[in-house]
Amino acid sequence: MNGVQTQSTIISYAWTQVFGTTVMLTGANTATPMFTAPTVTTATSLVFSLTVTDSTGAVSSPVTVTITVS
Repeated sequence: MNGVQTQSTIISYAWTQVFGTTVMLTGANTATPMFTAPTVTTATSLVFSLTVTDSTGAVSSPVTVTITVS
């Protein structure tokens, strides 16, 4: 996952998991969080939401990212 944006100065990132087998996000307040994929027996979708705040205090609309673990 990568939440890097180059058009403005981002001061904070907020990744949250919104669907799927719960995983622990490491670095949920960074542009590139990580997690250990769960053990699954069938393809499983994990959905994450990202919002960012820039230096003016503007907060983005949430963007979702879907990762399929198989």
